[in-house]
Amino acid sequence: MRIFNVIQELKLIRLCCEGASEAAEFKVREHVLNWEVAQRILGMCKDLWPLKIAILDYVNHAFLDSSDKDFLSRKA
Repeated sequence: MRIFNVIQELKLIRLCCEGASEAAEFKVREHVLNWEVAQRILGMCKDLWPLKIAILDYVNHAFLDSSDKDFLSRKA
């Protein structure tokens, strides 16, 4: 049941990043679930695909499809 709650929370947080609100994206990326923590969780998920999909969807909206177009060049 806890994993289900985490997945639902990730979906809710992802909604905060829709619409390209720079302030919301920044707060979510820096204070809720940052890049390094998202990577660690993905590594620990193993075959728990619903959680992996929720995290990847979050990463897509919060980092890749964001107003911060230089994100990938800074993380490389």
